[in-house]
Amino acid sequence: MTQLFTEPYMVEFLLHNTLGAWWGGGRFFRGRDREGAESEVELRRKVAL
Repeated sequence: MTQLFTEPYMVEFLLHNTLGAWWGGGRFFRGRDREGAESEVELRRKVAL
């Protein structure tokens, strides 16, 4: 029988890069942070976690 285990650091990485990104993106678009941004760099700065 073969058993596969996922290392805790892999689970944390996947959670941060899927659910965290989804939450951060939704939070950004619900707010008014994107209004008044004049460049892509400014928008990237606002969504950085």
